[in-house]
Amino acid sequence: MNRAAIALLVVSFSSLVWVGAACAKKSGTRALTKDQTQEVEALTKAVCSCADKACSAVVSEQITAWFSGFSFADYDKAANRELARHGEQMASCIGRFVSDAGVAADLPPTDPAGQATTLLTAARTWAQRTHPAHHLEQTTISYVDAAGVLDPDHGELAVQLGTPSKPTDDPKRRTGAPIKPAGSAAAPSCPVLYWSRSAGWSSSPWTCRTLEPHVARCSPQQVWKRAIEKGAPADALAVMTLERAPDSAPMWRFKISDPPRKIDISESFADDCELAVEAQ
Repeated sequence: MNRAAIALLVVSFSSLVWVGAACAKKSGTRALTKDQTQEVEALTKAVCSCADKACSAVVSEQITAWFSGFSFADYDKAANRELARHGEQMASCIGRFVSDAGVAADLPPTDPAGQATTLLTAARTWAQRTHPAHHLEQTTISYVDAAGVLDPDHGELAVQLGTPSKPTDDPKRRTGAPIKPAGSAAAPSCPVLYWSRSAGWSSSPWTCRTLEPHVARCSPQQVWKRAIEKGAPADALAVMTLERAPDSAPMWRFKISDPPRKIDISESFADDCELAVEAQ
């Protein structure tokens, strides 16, 4: 499994860790308790001990439930880093059971130039044509420069499709009262698209999540421009992810990590540009 696939799996199971940390205006002060540390270690050990996909699916549900009940904004950076580390281990172990079986031969056209915006548009067009009941839910662009071009050696892109949530009207609900959300009849799995210069496009099934549909508004270049204004080095490569947590506005997570050069930049930007990446 390539780096983009692993990155997307990490986000699938620890997205609330990343989003919670990114959206918090300042870090919390709480540390993980001994019980919490033991619980997350046990979950990591359990999923990495699975010998088949069925076991992995069961433990994955337990992992999702554990993360969903965690108030990340209350905890310090060390706690969030520790949880993210476990998320990476979990994702790597779960990735053993994500195969390329059943991959559609009909995939989006590739772009040898590695222009991220072109690839995202191709992915959205493909999704509309081949999976009309789905929508682009989450995008991870790995090692992209300020011009929006994926690096020739390391650049990868991953796009996860989801099923849109739809409100349901309760005839007993008073007019103006909150609308109770209800998920659509979600398919058991949704496609995840991967792109790299060496292999082009590939696709694998993955667990569906149900969120409100969202059309990406900012291009990678626009996200980069905001990051440069906040001090990011313009000649670097970044990893950026567009996603939304439940009941939250879509956000771009922007990160440049280069420990030997003592660079560790992590920013979050609202996806509020004039529509650029995809047509309405």
